[in-house]
Amino acid sequence: METTEYALDISVSDTEQNALSDANVSISNIDTDKTYTITTDSSGTCKISNLPPGEYQYNVEKKGYDSDDGTIDVQEDSYLNIRLKKEKPKIKEYSLEININDENGDELSDVNVIITNVYTDKSYNHTSDSSGFCKINLPIGKYNYKVQKNGYYSNDGTKDVNEDSNLNIKLKKKLQSHHLKMN
Repeated sequence: METTEYALDISVSDTEQNALSDANVSISNIDTDKTYTITTDSSGTCKISNLPPGEYQYNVEKKGYDSDDGTIDVQEDSYLNIRLKKEKPKIKEYSLEININDENGDELSDVNVIITNVYTDKSYNHTSDSSGFCKINLPIGKYNYKVQKNGYYSNDGTKDVNEDSNLNIKLKKKLQSHHLKMN
């Protein structure tokens, strides 16, 4: 009994239909788990021959692009056209470590920290821990901050974030006012 085999022509391009060379293509027969691996040439194409009929799972990857996967049923010579989207660049974030003390240098816990990007108005709210510390990861930018705790005067300011950095804040205790009752 002769087994019929087929060819699968594969074309890989970006979303603007530019050919993508050196894309890694992997195809696995779902029933047999036999895997075929190939790389696209300079015209963004490759061909896998001698495929037995059946359903195949494919995965296509290229550095700088989102991968694509799916299934194809091969019952004759077939063609697979894949379009990969460019990966979105990841926004670099920097850590801003904030230490909050009172005027005597004692650490203040449960202090509310609000930091707002000057350009986008996106706000980040954090509370200092028991050692008067909080860490906020922020994208590069200019930020207004407000640090406040009941019984203390708030501390406001501006901070440019373009690297990992520290911010040391001192809060001044409000004076208690006593009302004397006179007879």
